[in-house]
Amino acid sequence: MIFSSEVKLVKPDAAIFELALKESGAAAQSTTFVDDRLENVLAARRLGMDSVHFKHVSQMDNSDFNGSG
Repeated sequence: MIFSSEVKLVKPDAAIFELALKESGAAAQSTTFVDDRLENVLAARRLGMDSVHFKHVSQMDNSDFNGSG
């Protein structure tokens, strides 16, 4: 887990996404990012991550993770 308060980085700063990818060993292209803030979703997409934007958890279902971003 990465805590903003510990690493002094916050979304949508690309550096926090890059740190998460580095620490997890995952490639951006094989990662799905989910958030309710559009600016965070767009930042993750710029790094090549599949990203899902939602406003409320009731909007989510498995079709949101089909890789289409």
